[in-house]
Amino acid sequence: MSRFALACSCAFAFGLAPAGAQTAPSPAPAAAAVAPSPEAVKIAAAMAKVNSFRMQMSSRNGMAGTVTVVVPAKRTKALVAMGPMTSEVVMADGRMYVRMNGGDWRVNDSLSGNFADQALKQLSDPAKFHMLPDRVENGTTVGVYEIPPPMPPGAAPSTTATPITCTYDKTTYLPRSCTLQTMTQTFEGWNDPANVVEVPVVASPAPAASASPHP
Repeated sequence: MSRFALACSCAFAFGLAPAGAQTAPSPAPAAAAVAPSPEAVKIAAAMAKVNSFRMQMSSRNGMAGTVTVVVPAKRTKALVAMGPMTSEVVMADGRMYVRMNGGDWRVNDSLSGNFADQALKQLSDPAKFHMLPDRVENGTTVGVYEIPPPMPPGAAPSTTATPITCTYDKTTYLPRSCTLQTMTQTFEGWNDPANVVEVPVVASPAPAASASPHP
């Protein structure tokens, strides 16, 4: 299963999803099942073969960063800067490591595992792809499609959100870029051996000071 969707869902981790989420007055009627297009099937098949990649994020609010995903090890690292603040998040081995501005790492059990799995299933499903007409970018014809964003845990069934619009390479069928509200995600380094996510070393807490003996 592709980790592409996990990278897309990183936008939600940084608080972008609630801004675009809306609660509809009532659930829409279920649409009849439609077979995915051949192009959608090719995109999903190409992503399923990916071992690793990097994603560059940029946003109009000044946030920028890099996400590295290594599929076999199920590890992801995000380095994000906004103004004077820099945050690093590593998800590895079922744990989430976080540090701010180069400080000490803090570690917790990952709270996003189920959400990530749901996102991967949803965004790797070609039946969810809405294919759009090709367009030309810098003299190159690229494919275009939309996918529904993964909803945050606990979202009401009637909640809707702006879809993610992506472009893809017409030869490799791998994504080139995706746009989610104010954020642009550009993909690179597919299967690059340099894509490595190391598990951070967490400093041991200082031992408690022993009580001084009474004279």
